[in-house]
Amino acid sequence: MLRNYLTLAFRLMRRQWTYAFINIFGLAVGIACSLVILLYVVGEWSYESGFDKADRIYRIGTSFFNLGKWAPAQEELLVVLTAEYAGIEAATRVNEDRQTLLQVGTRAFPDSRVLYTDSVFFRIFNFGFLTGDPNHVLSRPQEMVVTEE
Repeated sequence: MLRNYLTLAFRLMRRQWTYAFINIFGLAVGIACSLVILLYVVGEWSYESGFDKADRIYRIGTSFFNLGKWAPAQEELLVVLTAEYAGIEAATRVNEDRQTLLQVGTRAFPDSRVLYTDSVFFRIFNFGFLTGDPNHVLSRPQEMVVTEE
């Protein structure tokens, strides 16, 4: 019975190949769009899952709908939220700067991705350290952490 269905389907595809092409192409585009949407949703739901206590970590930001840009929340918001709400255990701020030029000796790294943060960051987010103590890093000005990537 399955053989008859397949034979009939191939005969119809040969006879009406334009309709068959449109149907198969539409099906392929639909499946591809569904997979892209699925990957986006899975990424949005799991980007913080690599951290301990991920269910207690929240990110606050500001969206500018007319520009289509995303910006971090204002600096004062951190102070106000921790003062007003006793349920906040720890809070940190992260600012990104893509304009920083890192220079080591005579070598310059113009495409550096630099994040500015405070000493509380590594108490909230658990990153593996090859050397050093995460509880004492970034406690003084002019300190930095370098990743292997």
